[in-house]
Amino acid sequence: MALENGPFSSKDFPGFSETVVPYLNIASRVPERKDDGLLGEYGGTGFPTLMFLDPDGRKIMRSGRSQAEFEKGRDEAQEFLELVAKADAGDVKAQIPVFLKQLEFGWFTVEEARAKLAGFEKVSKKDLKAIEVLLVETEVRGLAKQAGRDLDKRREAGARCAEMWGDKQVPEDMDCMIQFWALIADHAEAKGDKKLMKKVVKEADKTVKKDTSGRALVKILEQRLKDM
Repeated sequence: MALENGPFSSKDFPGFSETVVPYLNIASRVPERKDDGLLGEYGGTGFPTLMFLDPDGRKIMRSGRSQAEFEKGRDEAQEFLELVAKADAGDVKAQIPVFLKQLEFGWFTVEEARAKLAGFEKVSKKDLKAIEVLLVETEVRGLAKQAGRDLDKRREAGARCAEMWGDKQVPEDMDCMIQFWALIADHAEAKGDKKLMKKVVKEADKTVKKDTSGRALVKILEQRLKDM
């Protein structure tokens, strides 16, 4: 089998059912090639990245690089899809655990997720708290994805993130938090709001500086603050 950017068919990997699709991304770049941008779409952060997808191309599990981790990921992916089938068949106990995982894996837009949440008859306080955290991250990722590198769209997305911050809706996931502060900074810069930019730099320094990408963001924001 040639090593190319996936996804691959489950037939390429012994031990896989037809419902689990392995996805491998290695450091290749081919102009205009179909699927070459999937790494960013699925949230990959390095090469090689190995994930498992369902037949509709939705992420269901991420795997480590060793054979043992690969096989463990494969088995967990299959178990998750079996749990999804139970939830779809009306198993109430399976619905919330499945929903939490689906949110984590980015199956829904925030609007779709809120609509699905409204359809559950009973949700515990503990589960609701976990769901709300994931809904915040779902919305921020959606805003960042829609905006892309379009500065005007990023500023609009940043305005929404600033509202969320004001409502104490701040993502907990590190990558998502980095996107969050970057978007708000674009908004603050567009408004010429130096006070807001100072607050963003302070919070970014406090929350994401331990991450390599976070440190890079803080340096950039500090310079942009000086230039305002």
